Amino acid sequence: NPVFNQATLRIFAAGPAMAQLRLLNMYGSVVHTKQVKISSGENKIVLSGLKKFPAGIYQLFVSCGSEIAFVRMTICE
Repeated sequence: NPVFNQATLRIFAAGPAMAQLRLLNMYGSVVHTKQVKISSGENKIVLSGLKKFPAGIYQLFVSCGSEIAFVRMTICE
């Protein structure tokens, strides 16, 4: 999943909630966090300003209540 300056994340939720997003670099350090309010159904969350991070492989963790998911992404120059 190569990205440049922006990535769009789709989250499906059974009901309204708060989601915590954490972006980790390849060393496991948290480099960015964001809390977002989500509603029931499909939610699109845009992560912008990614070009401020060095090019490399990152993991994006999304937690909502007891649910946790993650996706790997490559930030390109």
